[in-house]
Amino acid sequence: LIVPIVCQQSRNPMACKRLRLSEDVLQGNHSTMRVIGLQSGNAVDGIDVGVFDFEPVKQNPKDPKALVALTYTTLANKTYPFTPERRDYVLALRAMSQADGTDYAKANYLMGEWFADAVNSLLEESGIDKASVSLIGSHGQTISGHPHWEIGDISVIAQRTGITVAGDFRTADVAAGGNALPAHALMIRSCCAHQWAQRNGESRSILAVRRP
Repeated sequence: LIVPIVCQQSRNPMACKRLRLSEDVLQGNHSTMRVIGLQSGNAVDGIDVGVFDFEPVKQNPKDPKALVALTYTTLANKTYPFTPERRDYVLALRAMSQADGTDYAKANYLMGEWFADAVNSLLEESGIDKASVSLIGSHGQTISGHPHWEIGDISVIAQRTGITVAGDFRTADVAAGGNALPAHALMIRSCCAHQWAQRNGESRSILAVRRP
């Protein structure tokens, strides 16, 4: 069971908590849910933001955790490119070249600000009402791949956007015994079930997918 971190806009320092998934949550959303996806990838070329409407999840009645179909509509998406200075800054973090560990702590907050600014910009540019968004899912910026470490503080994102944020997906998956790709098999099966294998970016992993 993957237990991500969830943060909400609040003056309460305990607003961030581990989300214990109830059986209701495992059954999926029962109405259309508007979600923002947010990340900066290994290419370090910019911040990707997308706004999506997810239809109620269709699941296997014999196994509530088995996804049958995932249907969504893309409302807006955009990559906000890093300036050369920002890209060099992130690459230096990834190279583990900072002598002072507090530089990484500062970067965690700074990256959260950059992510939040990207979310706010896309919502403004696309004319989407912020109040209509139920959740932001933030992957973060990968600093270390083995072991996994992503930065971009989700408390900062929640405070600066006013939207509930979920994150810490990769480390939660590793803690649960996974390979830090918690949604990979799910997405490949639901979107690419006609293929038997998929190459996964820099990790060069091969995933076998059983036909439904």
